[in-house]
Amino acid sequence: MDIRPIFTNVSNITESSSTASGRSINPNSLMRPNQLNKSQEIQEMINNSPDVRTEKVEEAKALIADPSFPSDEIIGEISRLMISNIAE
Repeated sequence: MDIRPIFTNVSNITESSSTASGRSINPNSLMRPNQLNKSQEIQEMINNSPDVRTEKVEEAKALIADPSFPSDEIIGEISRLMISNIAE
């Protein structure tokens, strides 16, 4: 029996696949139509979502601009945690 390994890269696999007999198949044809639609919907959601969450950026800017942030209480708690971790 002659066994020859087939070497390929990921892009070849995603673009097209083949069966053991060497026939070429489209990987998308293996998916049910509703799975393909769901996959397309998810991809569209990803493509349409912003790279940056502007509300979080605005929240961070407000905190940075606040001279009382972080509070003395929070700084004290963090200091105590750091000291207790060093002591262990």
